[in-house]
Amino acid sequence: MVRITAFAAVCALALAAAGCKPLGIDAVRPGMMPFDVEEVMGREPVRVIRGKGVDLDKETHVYPTGRVHFFKKRVVYVEKEKQAPTITEGADRLRDEEHQR
Repeated sequence: MVRITAFAAVCALALAAAGCKPLGIDAVRPGMMPFDVEEVMGREPVRVIRGKGVDLDKETHVYPTGRVHFFKKRVVYVEKEKQAPTITEGADRLRDEEHQR
């Protein structure tokens, strides 16, 4: 855990000192925390999708280049540039479709 935070801090300092672009979604690794991801991505997420009910520990941070899935505030999966719905979004869509019938 300490190495991941240190990695993100070193990357942020190197980027700030060099004036370089952020590393992007390719640098996001499992185990990182949300603030580490924001430092590596160079911005806050466009949207944060929080789980409901039994999925309260799950979050998805949506960036223009992909989605970062968290469980208990740790990255578990990185989805690059694919706009597939999250589990919660899919369930919401199904519920809405059933409601319209």
